[in-house]
Amino acid sequence: MRNNSQRGFTLLEVLVATIILAVAVSALLGNLSVSTSNLFRSNEIDRLTFLSKRKMDELLSLQNLQRNVVLQGSLEVDEARKPIAGWRAQILPFGPPGQSTGDRLERVRLETWLQSGSRRRTLQLESFRTTVVR
Repeated sequence: MRNNSQRGFTLLEVLVATIILAVAVSALLGNLSVSTSNLFRSNEIDRLTFLSKRKMDELLSLQNLQRNVVLQGSLEVDEARKPIAGWRAQILPFGPPGQSTGDRLERVRLETWLQSGSRRRTLQLESFRTTVVR
């Protein structure tokens, strides 16, 4: 029996507090793991979006690209010069055929990819541009 003048915790109270603390810490560590993986995934998506926009801007600005041909290349390479990000594009005529001179509308289709470990993320963009037919 405990004397009222003695203060402190019993062994059972310490064990219960330790178990509660262990459950709380394990739940926090589990959430931290999920948050970290979401952060990495978000960074990959942002990187792929940036690479895609940059390549689309380049394709829209170049006027002497071949039409109806698949164009492709790499966007980034690793230390061994192996592509870890790449692109594939096609410039297609848009609108009525047979326009001999003047402005012509073209559709630019772009697919970019980013390899991260065994996972490959892809993004498809499409835009239009005008070119002068001479």
